Amino acid sequence: MLIKDIMKKNIYTASKDNTLGECAQIMAENKVGSVVIVERGKAINILTESDVIRAVWRFNSLDMPVKDVLDKIKKGKSLITVTQNVTYYQCFQLLHKYNIKHLVVVDERGELKGIVSYADFIEFLNDFSVKDHLTDVYNKRFLEFSLEKFKAEKTKFSVIFIDLDNFKEVNDNYGHRTGDILLKEVGAFFKKNVRKTDIVARFGGDEFIILAVNTPEDGAFKLAQKLLEGLGRRKWQVLGHTFQIRFSAGVASTFGKIHEEDSIWTVVELADKALYQAKASGRGKVCVYDKTMAGERQWSLR
Repeated sequence: MLIKDIMKKNIYTASKDNTLGECAQIMAENKVGSVVIVERGKAINILTESDVIRAVWRFNSLDMPVKDVLDKIKKGKSLITVTQNVTYYQCFQLLHKYNIKHLVVVDERGELKGIVSYADFIEFLNDFSVKDHLTDVYNKRFLEFSLEKFKAEKTKFSVIFIDLDNFKEVNDNYGHRTGDILLKEVGAFFKKNVRKTDIVARFGGDEFIILAVNTPEDGAFKLAQKLLEGLGRRKWQVLGHTFQIRFSAGVASTFGKIHEEDSIWTVVELADKALYQAKASGRGKVCVYDKTMAGERQWSLR
């Protein structure tokens, strides 16, 4: 997920010749926590609400020009910026590393394009935006954030890509209300039967993805088999009807198989190919995607 898709584009700016009071007024009227200081269309610094409070406390004046404020309270501190193609998680890392609350977003020429703040992260991470409204597992947006996080932190993990077998027949024969209730029950089953460190997300329709953290391929395969067997043993009662649910699954791992230059979605794509193979071989199976030592890809159906 790139920052250009999430950043705030309505940026409030001021020049070095504006006063501290004028900047404070901009923040108050527009309910924002910062003003970007620009010169010839390019961001040169940022004045935050905490900077304003510090300056007023220290100098007891709102009439001081911004250039004097920056020279006295931010001398030697250069503006930290990011380009539009930086990921959301990389921005989060920078905010944490430099203990700042705002990041200015610029294009390749250094021209101002947007701003992102800690408040944006709070908005992003609330349950409404990261949870699937139907099943209450995580959604694709949070899945992407987690993949970015794992890549940045070099966390090893495996992907279990799950497709419920013949689920379309449930919707066609019993209605979408029944199907929705069943999807929610299945999502709850997956959450209950994985570790708290694992991530369960709905990828779309009747597809789920589980990120098994610090779990190599064999461990993910065993987990998928356990889920398949546990799901198949249950009889699901929904609106007076009884169902038995099975799924097909593909497994892929970052352990020794994914390179630094690969996309965050590479391992998901490999798991998807393994899922296709599992479905093609009769459904109700778990298939592991593997590579030979020579680098050629092969299928391993276990």
